[in-house]
Amino acid sequence: MVYKPTLADCREFTLGSMEMIISSTNNVNNLESDLMPFLQKEGKANFLIDKNFPWISDALTKLNTMID
Repeated sequence: MVYKPTLADCREFTLGSMEMIISSTNNVNNLESDLMPFLQKEGKANFLIDKNFPWISDALTKLNTMID
């Protein structure tokens, strides 16, 4: 019997969603550059995260455990 999607596809999709969360979180800029464009400040991430951020690393560990 063949199951679709495969477990590897499920893992890739699920862990990829964490990448999307990281990316979308880092794309939220501080409001300074939006509210005062005349200052010509470069927008920076309001809340910068990566795979080592505690919530993300905990989620990745739990997701991998669940999939395994």
